[in-house]
Amino acid sequence: MGQILQSIYLKTLNFRWLWLFGFVVIFVLMGWKASQLHIEEDITKTFPRTEEFKKYDNLYRNSSISGNIIVAIGPLSKSSSDELVNAGEFLLEQFNQLDSSLYKEIQFNAVAAKLEKSYGNYLRNLPYFLTTDEIDTLFKDLEGNGIKTRLASTLNRLRSYESLGTKKFLMQDPLQLGSPILERLNGLQEGNVFKIVDGYTFTADGEYLLMVVKPTNPPSETVENARLVEGLQAAVDTISSQLTKTEILLFGGPVIAVTNATQIKKDTNLVGALAAGLILLLLIGYFRKLTIPILFFIPAVFGLTFALAIISMYQGSISAISVAVGAIVLGIAMDYSFHFFNHYRESGSIEETLKEVSSPMLLGCATTVAAFFCLNFLHSDVLADFGTFAGLSLIGTAFFVLIGLPHMAGLAKFKPRAEEKATTPLKFKWKAIAFASLIGVTIFLWNFADEVQFENDLNKINYFPEHLQKAQNIISGKSDRESLFVLSADDNLGDAVEKTASLRDLPSLRGTKQSVNSGDNGNGLPHSSLVRNDGQDTSTRSTVLTDVVQTPTQIAASVETWNKHISELDDELKIQLSETGSKLGFQSQFLLVYDDIFRTYEVADEQFYLDFLLNDPIYSEFVFLGDDGYNVVSTVNLPKADRAGFTEKVDQLDGLETVARSSLAQDLVSTVSKDLNFILILSSLLVFIVLLLTYGRIELAVVTFLPMVVSWVWILGICGLFEIKFNMINVVVTTFIFGLGDDYSIFISDGILSRYKYGIDKVKSYRSSIILSAITTIIGTGVLIFSKHPALHSIAVLSVTGMVCVLIASLTLQPLLYDILIESRRKRGFSPLELRDLLRAALAFGWFLIGCLILSVFLIILSIIPLKKRTKQKVMMSLISWFIKSDYQTMWHVPANWIDKDPLDKPAILIANHASFVDLMVMIGSSNKLLLVTNDWVWNSPLFGFFIRYVEYIHAKDETSWDLQKIQQKVDEGYSILVFPEGTRSLDGRIGRFKKGAFYLAEQLQLDIVPVILHGIHHALRKGDFSVQKSRMTIKYLPRITADDASFGTGYRERAKAISKYFKAEFEKIRLEVETPKFFADKVQRLYAYKGPVLEWYVRIKMLLEKNFSEIVNRVPREGKIYDLGCGYGYLSHLLAMQSFDRNVIGLDYDDEKIQVAANSHYEVGNLEFEQADLCPPQSPQRGEAASFDPVQWVYPFDHEEGVDCFIIKDVLHYFPAAEQEALLKRCGEKLNAGGTIIIRDGIEDEKKKHGVTKMTEVFSTKIFGFNKVEHKLEFLPEQRVLSFAREFNLSVERLENKASSNVTFVLRKEKTILSK
Repeated sequence: MGQILQSIYLKTLNFRWLWLFGFVVIFVLMGWKASQLHIEEDITKTFPRTEEFKKYDNLYRNSSISGNIIVAIGPLSKSSSDELVNAGEFLLEQFNQLDSSLYKEIQFNAVAAKLEKSYGNYLRNLPYFLTTDEIDTLFKDLEGNGIKTRLASTLNRLRSYESLGTKKFLMQDPLQLGSPILERLNGLQEGNVFKIVDGYTFTADGEYLLMVVKPTNPPSETVENARLVEGLQAAVDTISSQLTKTEILLFGGPVIAVTNATQIKKDTNLVGALAAGLILLLLIGYFRKLTIPILFFIPAVFGLTFALAIISMYQGSISAISVAVGAIVLGIAMDYSFHFFNHYRESGSIEETLKEVSSPMLLGCATTVAAFFCLNFLHSDVLADFGTFAGLSLIGTAFFVLIGLPHMAGLAKFKPRAEEKATTPLKFKWKAIAFASLIGVTIFLWNFADEVQFENDLNKINYFPEHLQKAQNIISGKSDRESLFVLSADDNLGDAVEKTASLRDLPSLRGTKQSVNSGDNGNGLPHSSLVRNDGQDTSTRSTVLTDVVQTPTQIAASVETWNKHISELDDELKIQLSETGSKLGFQSQFLLVYDDIFRTYEVADEQFYLDFLLNDPIYSEFVFLGDDGYNVVSTVNLPKADRAGFTEKVDQLDGLETVARSSLAQDLVSTVSKDLNFILILSSLLVFIVLLLTYGRIELAVVTFLPMVVSWVWILGICGLFEIKFNMINVVVTTFIFGLGDDYSIFISDGILSRYKYGIDKVKSYRSSIILSAITTIIGTGVLIFSKHPALHSIAVLSVTGMVCVLIASLTLQPLLYDILIESRRKRGFSPLELRDLLRAALAFGWFLIGCLILSVFLIILSIIPLKKRTKQKVMMSLISWFIKSDYQTMWHVPANWIDKDPLDKPAILIANHASFVDLMVMIGSSNKLLLVTNDWVWNSPLFGFFIRYVEYIHAKDETSWDLQKIQQKVDEGYSILVFPEGTRSLDGRIGRFKKGAFYLAEQLQLDIVPVILHGIHHALRKGDFSVQKSRMTIKYLPRITADDASFGTGYRERAKAISKYFKAEFEKIRLEVETPKFFADKVQRLYAYKGPVLEWYVRIKMLLEKNFSEIVNRVPREGKIYDLGCGYGYLSHLLAMQSFDRNVIGLDYDDEKIQVAANSHYEVGNLEFEQADLCPPQSPQRGEAASFDPVQWVYPFDHEEGVDCFIIKDVLHYFPAAEQEALLKRCGEKLNAGGTIIIRDGIEDEKKKHGVTKMTEVFSTKIFGFNKVEHKLEFLPEQRVLSFAREFNLSVERLENKASSNVTFVLRKEKTILSK
């Protein structure tokens, strides 16, 4: 990817300003589209879209109960009721001067106004509002003198001091037929938390007079409602300045929404300016250039604009909260600029910067974007908005950083910085302390991780200033009680009313519950009440619409009863009413209303409910058209402790459901908790899969991913320890922290792997970028701590905590893990640790441990069995041999080949080379008649020393401390003695000097010597390592050397030298036989482990297809100076060096990157080196101008050599023009030693049929995968050119043909010069 971006940069460099102008045009277009985006300020959009919330939202948006603004005027304790009413009247005048389009109506003298407006309609449909009993009573009262009595009562009341409102009703209804309706309506109070006094609404304690403003727009429309709230507040402020004793407060859903939206805007502007200023100072201070801050912000602004434009196109709106937390996105977006400019500052080259940062930046962007996009799977619209916004912002930012910023970065020119002195690596002791400390902290915080809490009080994530809190306490009343709504919904409004009636079947609402007294609340509405001795109110009060509005079934019965009475008394009633009214002085027009009342009625249909309930000024408060049809609302006020039980009972009733703020809070907390777990699991899975696909290694994916896991354990532990709560808003920080932590881990991994792969230490540069990025992100999110809005404030606390954790984890844990996996092993010459190694080691060492424990237990049991000790020792020796043999057999990837195994029927001294701990296992497992000479470490081992001492292995600190008498005793018992004459394990597998102790022992005891050659074990498990790697063991027993065999000398000193020489010669024979190219295949492939999945598989496939280069390797001299020209990544050079220590292999290639990869490996035997060198030297003319220069003047990188024993020119010549090919071959021929070899392999153009395959492989190699660089057209060789070269230098030719392609291998040998005596 870096090469592609370099190519784009170089190709657009000549028209840089046109390129940048294109970005300006794109930015302007995106800005124009983004300006059309609607900003949604509804705070409820942050809530998860659960079923409980949908019910709440349905009520909140559609009903008039929840969307009102309540004005509280008081308190009565400081003013008289008349003063409060006067203040209210004055305030009403001010409110009426506001824009009438902002509100539907303002209710002050609520009951009187509504009744006066609707009473006539009730009378005209009187049977619909009276029960059958009330109708029967009514007609019974009208019999006889009933009409006269009622009219006389009306006259008396009109002449009395009753209120004007009451007199108006009496004038409309002289017979007082609607009295039952008035009584019921008088008790219709919203949740019974208010009370009516003289037609005015007061709080339950009677202290505050209430006025209700009904906005035109729902609470979510904060822009329009802001105008209304500002106007109301201005009027309140004007009145409050004149009435010093009166306090006026505004409250309600629209006020809360506007207050929150306003505060979010203020906080966003404040923290945005503060964050920008602090980051600006940081950038100027660090880079010492004024242009840098501007360039830093441009990619982020481009990315944010890009995101808003895309969202505007396909969605049209976005939550204000999502934009407000844009500071979080800014912090991550700035991270990309930091990496770019920090590397540019280090290298001074745009091309080099693109090469270094592109891959980790794109990988980090992909994983972070994936984590953010996971938010779209949550239930919250706001979090989904934020996930989309953040993801698109990072995509746009990364695009601009890699495509647009390189052309602008030239404005801030940096000179390459001198390489700073490398920091001294930590000693093992300090690494161990650091690692142990990290594990300890993780375990400690793990204990608190499950104590994390979610905020279940919705008020604590809303902005509730003091005046709103006070207003809520005044209006809502006691904090130990709560109000809830009961909804019945149906497509048919009449059916919805019918369902509501079943609410009265609940014992708690019909007053039949034990210890509950049925009574009247003074307003005609029955309710259950219970007051405890401690004065706490435990009553359940309710407003159920069917207490005042009959169901269709009840209306049908009432109409039937009414019509029955009317049919019997219609004419009689009218006559009596007219005569009695005239006598009492009533004018005829006052009684005409009864002409429309005393008649027959039809049964009310659905249209009646629609016309009446939806339009009536009183009843319409409790009916609304919602998302699920027509809803009838009942209100219940009860103790908080009873809410759960009441809700459970309501849910059992058909067609009813409760809506309670506290239930909503619990539901939201539960949902957010599940969402948090879900988002962590999903984003973790996505990120891990991306890492696995990118690195191609589960080990690298785990090491990169593990710091994120650990940091989250820390975060959750800290939150649990210090009671930092999650909520529906700051849960967004989880993906932000996860994404940024992933970004940091990826860059740290890239830096460490770059050091391992190329020898280039980019870790310091990445570390600086990460620290600076973390600081800017902490600034960007940390300034939210100054926000007054609780939601934004909670984001700051959690994000700063998270950032500190991910920063520490990335900068400490990850390098330590990589040190264990790669660095410390490379320094000791070991291959990087792979998962398969760990599994193999766990199996082998685990079984060894189990075997030791079993043997120890068995020995304890054996010790109490009454047998001779010698017998017990033989049993233990057999068990030890069997367990050890079974243990090394678990290493199935290290098969053993036994050659001429000696049965040891006759005791002897076995001598073997010692290169691995496995040597011991192999030899001990080979026979139960073999005793080992052990040192103090083995003898005193707490794991196996117990039974080692019991069977009486030979304990010797050195050669002078052997107990010959005891050894003789064991020999007499038939045991042979195993001695490793080197005295220690070999580091590189080569046999060291033999010490004389074994030979002295053989001489003293007159025992035969059995040499045992152990080969391949060193490659399985090296000294100081625990990684059991793939190999093949060869165990060859050489013929016995008897004690009287004088062919190796007569004394033990002389025999030691001779047998040592003989042993080493036989060992070399085994090496020649066994160490084929296939034997080293796994070792060579391990050199490229963790150097990129493409390179790893390229080497694997290359060696597989080339059959481990056996064709070439077997024809290379076993000793001498070997030049591998065009060595590429060096796999062939390494193979040649591994196969023979006597070869001095030099690999040359003009591709500096390949040489860096080849040279940086754990192979450090000393017979291999790599150099970057061009086989077309700098002194030569430009390629393609071969005719104009003299090849004799060329200088080759091997010209300084007096002679070379072998040149390997594999798949190289076709990259040179013909003249350069001939010149190179000629110089090789001149430098070739007598007896030397030149191996040439290349595509031969004469092979027409197979040449197409060769060309295709080069297309993949040069153009698709980019393994090889090309500077001109490929020019394949004719075979005659090679043959002519061979004739010129008198070289023999061996031709090896490839069956699949036109590649031909020519082995050219120079005869050895025979010198005459």
